[in-house]
This record gives sequence, structure tokens and C-alpha cells, in this order.
Amino acid sequence: MTPLLELAMIRLKDGEIELAEDAIDAAERDGEPPALVEQLRGRIQMRQRRWLDAFDRFQKSLAMEPDDFNTHLLLGMAAYELGHFNLAAEHYNECILRQPGWGKPWLKLGASHAMMERHADALACFERALRLTPDDPEVHQSYAMMLYCLGDNQGALHHYRKCQELEKDNVFGVMGEAATLLRLGQWELGWDRFEARWHLPTPVAPWWYRGQPLYTGTISGLRGKRVLLRSEQGYGDSIHFARYVPLLREVAAHVIIETMGELKPLFDLAFPYAEIFVAPKMEEQVRPLHDSQLPPYDEQTSLMSLPLLFGTTPDTIPPPVHFPIRQFKWKGQTGICWAGGPRRDEPMANAVDRRRSMTREQIQPIWDACGRNVVSLQQDDLQSRHWLDTANTVSMLDLVITVDTAMAHLAGSLGIETWLMNRFDACWRWFPQADTTPWYPSMRIFNQRWLGDWDGVIRNVVKELRAREKASAN
Repeated sequence: MTPLLELAMIRLKDGEIELAEDAIDAAERDGEPPALVEQLRGRIQMRQRRWLDAFDRFQKSLAMEPDDFNTHLLLGMAAYELGHFNLAAEHYNECILRQPGWGKPWLKLGASHAMMERHADALACFERALRLTPDDPEVHQSYAMMLYCLGDNQGALHHYRKCQELEKDNVFGVMGEAATLLRLGQWELGWDRFEARWHLPTPVAPWWYRGQPLYTGTISGLRGKRVLLRSEQGYGDSIHFARYVPLLREVAAHVIIETMGELKPLFDLAFPYAEIFVAPKMEEQVRPLHDSQLPPYDEQTSLMSLPLLFGTTPDTIPPPVHFPIRQFKWKGQTGICWAGGPRRDEPMANAVDRRRSMTREQIQPIWDACGRNVVSLQQDDLQSRHWLDTANTVSMLDLVITVDTAMAHLAGSLGIETWLMNRFDACWRWFPQADTTPWYPSMRIFNQRWLGDWDGVIRNVVKELRAREKASAN
């Protein structure tokens, strides 16, 4: 690489995008290799998360230098971010053919296989990357994620910590360690490590957070204060951790809750003493909210940080939030939800959603076992769901069977008998392979025995439905 292009690369690594572009322009004027110029322009577009533009640049570069292994790697990375995991794997394989002793393409190939649920292939690729580059923190973090998905919690914990040894305070390693500790019930350290999420790079970090100060003291320090609770992550997370609002009310002088518009009517009902306001949509908020745009407050924290503030352990979990909904029962009715909600333009989130979702055809045996006493709770566009209306419907049911965890949180909070059909690589909050949860006394969990085992879950649910029907008949 020529001095000008090396300078451009240095500027890019330092985040000095305009200076990097100036160096590339100068290199292009001096007649530097056009393939490298295109490749570097594509790298800048990747830094700006312009994945499709970057992919087009790398294709132009590859047309000029068809055997350049770096360009194959970059094409794979852009295709991966666009959600084209099979195409990404093709380019990573081309890179490996040209540089078989380089660990990075093996790592990236493993990630693509994981997204396509080729778990054995993913594990083999991560192990090869680990042998080739044992001092790469990203390799240890990715390998740990795979072990976590496969249920090897101790192995995952080891490699998440190794990742942090190699790169002090590697935030992805800390977050992986947090999830593993919480899954193992080691909550005191787990909640503390979970706070590392505020240091994730945007747009991975909770989307509203852009450096505004968060409260880091103890719960007693909030006594008599106006406390702003920020929402983060999904609908289910907000319903789940809203159970802490009554506890906070006993300490704070006033509670302000930020939430999504679809949840506001439900939260207005549950917390008449609190001030509820709607957060801007992720795509609408491109800069931090100024304090003048928020209700006045003394301290702010997040709903999902309250377990740390209250020192929650598996033995001290507060009861679910109470939604005062008048319940008129449809005797014997069962509600079914068989899929989560896909997110527009979020390929990685959609890949996870596919792992926790079933098709209408797959769920048919459960539907048949319920007979005519069945209600569909499925709604593919969660942005259009009115959660208060849904809560009114759910409150009238005898049983809810769901793979969608937001629906499980709602039904569990309403005290409805809830059967959660749970994927093998489940979230830490459900504990490994447990069939009950201290979060919701009315919930029963039907777990996959291995990754992708929905057939076994469906058989067990159908069996229990028939036993339930037989017991009620007697």
C-alpha cells in the first residue's frame, strides 16, 4: 500500500473520516491503484454503516483485482451486515482458499454459519480461528457466544473472561459475561456487569443514550428525588421490569417513566401516580434529547438497571406489575402466539427472531389439540399492536401458549396460566432448562432439548393439553 493510502487507512482507524477521504482523493489524483482506492472508499462507507454502498465499492474493487483476499473478506462483512449470510459465507470461503492460515475469515465464516443455524459448522470455524489466532479477543468473544448458545455456560464464561484479559474492558466480553452470570443465577456480579451496555458503541447501545449522565449511586440516594426511568430494548423488557416501579415510588418523590407509545395506555393504567411520556422512535431520534425536551428530573436511570439498584437475587424478585383490568372470562379459551415480531432493516435481530419463531403450519398440532376453544394472539407488526387491548383480550383467557416473550411477560403479569415455548439458546432470565421461573408464578416453560427442536416442544405441549382436558373433564 502506498504512503497516501496508508495515511488514509490510519485516518480511518482514528475515526477521522474527512481526512481519510482527502488522502484517498489525493491518492486517486496521483494514479494510485484504483482497486485499492475503491476498497478504501468502501471501508469508509462501512464505517458510516452504508453497507449497500460499501458492497458495491468492494465489487468494483474485486472486478479489478479478482484474487485479492482482503476484498473477499470485506465483501463478506458487507453482505453479512445486509443479512445475506450465505453470500457472506461464499466470500469468506474464497478468502480462506487464498489465505488458509489467517484466522479472521474463519471467525467471520463461523458467524455466518451461526446466523444460518449451521451450528456444528459455526463451532468448527470458531475452533479453527481460535487455534490460528489464540490472542484475538474477538475470536474468544465469538467462540463464547457459540458455547453460550449450546448451553456450555462455564465454557462461555471462561472465554468471555479471556476476551477481557486480552483487551481490557472489552465491552462485548463484559456483556457476554453478564448474560452468562445472570443465566447461572450469580446475580450480584451479573447485574453489575450488565451495566456495561451503556458503553456499547451506538447503534448497538440503547438507542436513546448518547452520553447523558445516568445515576450510579445506591437506592437510598434517590430518596425524595424526581427520578426519570428510561425504556430500553423491547416491549417485553419494559413489562418485565416495570415491577420495580412501585418499589421506586416508596423511595422517590416522583416517578417519570419513558415508554413506547404502544405501551403508554397500559402503563397509564398501572401507574396512575407516575408521569408517563412517550420516547421518540429510534429512527426519528438522531441526536440526544436535551433536558428541555424532557420532563424535569433530578436523576435518571433505566428500568433494566433497577434490579441492580434493589440488589435483586433469585430469592428476592418482586411480584409482577399489577394491571388493574376487569376480567370477564371466556371459559376454556386458549390464546396462541407462535412467532415474534420481525424488525424492519435489522437482519441480525430478524435472524434471532427466526430462531424463536414458528410458522402457522408448525403450530397446527397445538391448534388442533385446543379444538374450537382457541384464540389467535399473533400480530406480525408489533408496532401496530395496542397493548391495552391485547391485555384485555389476554385477561379473558384461561391459558396462553406463546413463543413470543413479550406476550409471555404480559400474560404472566396478568396472572394468566402461561406456557412459554422456549428456544434452547434462551435469554438468561429463563434459567437453563428450567420448567418454571421465579419471575412469574403462573408460568410454565417448555424448553427445546437442543437448538431448533420445536418438534419436541410441540409434542410436549400437545401431550399436556390432552392431559389438561382429561383432568377438567373429570
